[in-house]
Amino acid sequence: MANSLSNIQRTSFEVFEQVLVQGTSDFERVAEIVTTDDKNLTRTQLQGVGGFTAYSGVGTSITKDLLSGKVTFSSSPKAKDHKVTWSDVKNNPELPGQISAYLANQAMADIHAIFAAGMESLFSTGHPLAGTGAGQVGASKNFIDTALRVVNGSSGDTQSNLFTQALSRSALVGAIETMRKWRRVGDGQNLNLGAGMQDLVLCVGAVNEDLARSLIGSDYQSAEMQTNTLQNRMGLYVYPWATDDDDWFVVDRSQRPVGLWLRERPFLKVGESDNGLDLVFSCGFHADFIYSVEGAGIIGSNVA
Repeated sequence: MANSLSNIQRTSFEVFEQVLVQGTSDFERVAEIVTTDDKNLTRTQLQGVGGFTAYSGVGTSITKDLLSGKVTFSSSPKAKDHKVTWSDVKNNPELPGQISAYLANQAMADIHAIFAAGMESLFSTGHPLAGTGAGQVGASKNFIDTALRVVNGSSGDTQSNLFTQALSRSALVGAIETMRKWRRVGDGQNLNLGAGMQDLVLCVGAVNEDLARSLIGSDYQSAEMQTNTLQNRMGLYVYPWATDDDDWFVVDRSQRPVGLWLRERPFLKVGESDNGLDLVFSCGFHADFIYSVEGAGIIGSNVA
């Protein structure tokens, strides 16, 4: 019995790990993966209020305030058991591997769903820097919103990372243009985001996958054989959004605006039940969607 259980465990773990490796590659295209093992995760960011000042000599006033913003996330455990009898395993020796693959696929599907739900929630998630003080983006502002204030005291000095247009070439070009012109909250410094083409990712729902692949993968942009300047300029992440499948996002991964806190990657335990008659497959993980403090590096279109 012991040898049989040992063989089942080894086979199950091998299958489980193979499936997990295939599933995590999608996240690496768009999201920062954080593996910090703590009950809570706090992200902080220093901000300078005002840019550099010309230094003309001794006594020149160049002092600027530094502000700190933060956002804290709590970890969420998930788990699932699957039981079969020893008789089932004896009748079907392939069963342990099949169960292991199923649990790995289910875990990755749940993690993708957590990430997708997090992306959708950004349209209604309060901005970590919401407020009217120095280095804040304005009262009651969301993470993805319009008229986000850039510099304190400069009325009308705002920027928006919220679009409402359906995915199209012109809308995507507009989002990239907005990304390139994005400025740092507090001092207004132009960040020139999206300069590294390998860091841009277009995130769409399943309904827009074909259009997205055409927009960023075709050789030409029209029947007039115009060169498609978007070709190979960005990666693609596709997942069926639960709320509004025609929403879409452009992310500059280098800025780490969104991420996945994988406090504990999916694990598999295989053992006998107390009576020794059942085989128990237990799978669990900790996974949570996270986002940055300032929000630089993401444009979202909440299509009506």
